[in-house]
Amino acid sequence: MVWSRIKGVMLQELYITRRESALWFDLLVFSTISVIVFGLLSQYLTEHSSSAAATNVILGMLLWEVGRVNQYCVSLNSMWNLWSKNLGNIFITPVSITEYIAANCLLALLRTVIVFTLISVTASLIFHFNILSIGVVTLFLGFTTLSIFAWAVGWLLLGLVFRYGPSIQAVTWGAFFFFNRLPRLSFR
Repeated sequence: MVWSRIKGVMLQELYITRRESALWFDLLVFSTISVIVFGLLSQYLTEHSSSAAATNVILGMLLWEVGRVNQYCVSLNSMWNLWSKNLGNIFITPVSITEYIAANCLLALLRTVIVFTLISVTASLIFHFNILSIGVVTLFLGFTTLSIFAWAVGWLLLGLVFRYGPSIQAVTWGAFFFFNRLPRLSFR
């Protein structure tokens, strides 16, 4: 892998998304609305139930956004190239598939860190919830695990789109939400 090629793909994606208001609305506004709604729910649970449940609700929502934003960004970056018929142009250059995937994952990680920081500060200011209360190491490991999982889901969904065509591209927007319906594994 050559860092200059990865940086080139990242710059190309940043130039595409610089003026894309739909992306920023989906990332920032939707995430902020989610933190407010779940923060209000956690305040209600604090008053009528246990504070542990309230803490878990807002913590779960903040960590859910890590996965959602990562998967959304990985899928969206490649979908823009698919819609504009630019994938052929990218792969005519010496950029390898590994470099393309690395660039999209790094850009998704960068956007996720920005969104996660903003919604964590919002949760701290409005609802007095400190995300660092779970521990820096725990937060780092959870963030890393959720990011890798979201990248895998994003590339799996893009593989389905590349295989079956753009007619199933709607799957990339909402499929991550169906993962909360999978059977829960218990390690007790």
